[in-house]
Amino acid sequence: MIRKFLIVFIFSLSVFAKHSFSQEKSIEVEGRIYAENDTTKGFFAKLIDEAGQGFRIMADAEGNYTIKLKYNKDYKIEFGKKGYYSQLYAISTVVTKDRISDGLHPFLIDVELFKSTEGFAPELLKLPLQRISYNEDDNDFVTDDSYRLDMEEKLRTVKLAIEEFKINKKISDELAAKLKKDAEDKVVAQDKAMQEEEVRLRALLEKEKQEVLALKMAEEEEKRAERDSVKAERNKQKLLALEKLKKEEEQFKLEEEEFAREEKERKLARQKALQDEAEVQRLMKEKKELEASAKKQEAERLRKEKEELAKLGNENQNKELTAKKQEEERLKREKEEQANLDKEKIAEELAAKKSAEDKAKADAAEKSRLEKEKLQQEALAKKQEEERLKREKEEQDKLAKQKLAEELAAKKIAEEKAKAEAEEKARKEKEEQVRLAQLKKDEEAKELARKKQEDMLALQKKIRETSDEAGKKRLEELAK
Repeated sequence: MIRKFLIVFIFSLSVFAKHSFSQEKSIEVEGRIYAENDTTKGFFAKLIDEAGQGFRIMADAEGNYTIKLKYNKDYKIEFGKKGYYSQLYAISTVVTKDRISDGLHPFLIDVELFKSTEGFAPELLKLPLQRISYNEDDNDFVTDDSYRLDMEEKLRTVKLAIEEFKINKKISDELAAKLKKDAEDKVVAQDKAMQEEEVRLRALLEKEKQEVLALKMAEEEEKRAERDSVKAERNKQKLLALEKLKKEEEQFKLEEEEFAREEKERKLARQKALQDEAEVQRLMKEKKELEASAKKQEAERLRKEKEELAKLGNENQNKELTAKKQEEERLKREKEEQANLDKEKIAEELAAKKSAEDKAKADAAEKSRLEKEKLQQEALAKKQEEERLKREKEEQDKLAKQKLAEELAAKKIAEEKAKAEAEEKARKEKEEQVRLAQLKKDEEAKELARKKQEDMLALQKKIRETSDEAGKKRLEELAK
């Protein structure tokens, strides 16, 4: 029974120790995330597992971070901050079982970020910039230097491409701004010309209105002069004149509305820069139609007057009416001739204005073309200069790269030598620590076994010496 108790106890201790040991083992990755001239917070490290799941760890105020990784996994770590391009590092924690039990020192990764550029997303930054894995020869996690140097060279190319993109974008933005300003200036000039034309046409319209009013006043004066001689006729003529005036006012109103509509159409046509000779002809046609309509109305009026005269029986009255009618027709013909002259003058002015606008448009287009050619030539010269500078920089980078490679090779040899010496020293120290720990563990195990053996012998002795059956049973139960 005592032996069974000891076996179960020792087995439980072994399982508990093994379980606790396996739960605590992990490797730490630590370092600092930073950017030039940036002391603000916001840097982070995002751990991504094999399934693509991940979680983010925010760095402290100085950019320091620490991440714990499980053994025998493949991870990616994304380092980033808002306003900067993120960088990926690939880490494999696959190691041998004995190395897991021994444990490893934390692996150091310092990352410098650089500003992102809107509209430019390098495909290179979607790939890991470094690959880190366990190396049995080095007995530690190491960086794939060949891959790292290749990615660093590609990253320098990406940075040059970003600078070129910024320069081209600046040139494009400046050209677009200039073209926009030229278009706005052109619109302002067209609006000013239209406003001046509107003022001129309004003045012409006011002049015609004043002439109509003067004619109306003259007619009224003439009617007042005839009042004493032919009062009845005067009253009748007055009624006719008022009716005519009303019709003329209505006609004037119609003409004014028509003119306003035509002015609106001309203004829209000027704004769209689509006025042409066909529009002028259309306006002339509409004016002729209005004249034909006016003639038709006058013929209808004469017909009615004729019918009215036929009703009159007095021959003297017919003569006076005929004379007055002839005078009215003469005045009307003069008015129509003057109106035709004014309309022809307006048409000529519109045609001249269109010709001037077309010439101004052509001049502006030619000026824009010359300015565009000048900008293109300047951009070409600038690009050629940039290409020359780029070639010189590439040559300098190539020489610097060769020098850096030589320095890195020499540094690597020195580092490998120092590392080998340090590892050898650490290995010997660790072996000595393991040996001492094992020796201590063996001594403690021997002491524990000896003590348990003594306890068991003492218990067996007590059982043999006890003759009391009840006491013997009690001791056996205690032993259980």
